[in-house]
Amino acid sequence: MKNVLSNEKRAAELYRVSFRCSELQGNCNRICGNCPLNVSLYMEDPREAVLLKTSASIDYNRIQQAKLRSNIPGLIVMGLIALLAIKCSMPKKPAVQVTTSVAPGNPAPVYRTRRYAVPSLLVADLPRLVTDVNNDGELNCIDYAVTFYKHWPGARIIRNINNGTGMDHLLNLIVYNDREIFIEPQGTPSKYAPEEVWGNKYDRWFNMDQTDIWAIYAK
Repeated sequence: MKNVLSNEKRAAELYRVSFRCSELQGNCNRICGNCPLNVSLYMEDPREAVLLKTSASIDYNRIQQAKLRSNIPGLIVMGLIALLAIKCSMPKKPAVQVTTSVAPGNPAPVYRTRRYAVPSLLVADLPRLVTDVNNDGELNCIDYAVTFYKHWPGARIIRNINNGTGMDHLLNLIVYNDREIFIEPQGTPSKYAPEEVWGNKYDRWFNMDQTDIWAIYAK
């Protein structure tokens, strides 16, 4: 005796076929007459076949929209990460330029040393030590931040980008007396805190560690 599907099982299988048809709508040849996913081949009433296909299509579209909404936060995060990676991998010339007439000269040998007992000593010495580390023909914040990094053990190179104030600048971060201190290497021995040098133009919230990017110039 031939096995026959129950009405419930038959309805489930027909819906499954209709749903699969909806999934493949963009990748089929549109020749429905002999397509095994055309439920009209298995149903006597064409109106019921259309109803079933329409219902499956509605459910498929609802699921796709739900997936898209759930993926939006992740896509935004991925997009921001990609933009940051691109921006960090292609450093542009900082908007804030150094106004100094100090020539590169012949600085002392470049190596990290503990001769600078306090940050102000190194800040005072930087005009003598700084060179055009990236060979762009200028002495600017790149050269000062990289030079500071080379001479202060454990220093980090920080980039501050604040589109609201026009800040695009490199500075340094050190650990001194068990405290993290941000250093403006273009400052003076008595005034080298970024807040003092730049005022409201500087906001430490926009600081990001880019040591790995700029350390390539620390030769």
